Amino acid sequence: MGRERAPEHRQFDFSLGSWEVSQPDGALVGVNRITWTPLENGEARQLCETSKDGGMSWSTAFDGLYRRT
Repeated sequence: MGRERAPEHRQFDFSLGSWEVSQPDGALVGVNRITWTPLENGEARQLCETSKDGGMSWSTAFDGLYRRT
């Protein structure tokens, strides 16, 4: 089994995809989508985007590069 297929490498898969974001009172704030991209050099990129118009346009909320230390 390759390292990327090991169960411990799938622990955050729940966070992938599109999510509706609401305030505590239930009012819809927008839609977020989260993607993880493994890079050739062993790093990983996490991209979080947000939409306030139902997914017609997206803006970057977070673009992170992860490196092992």
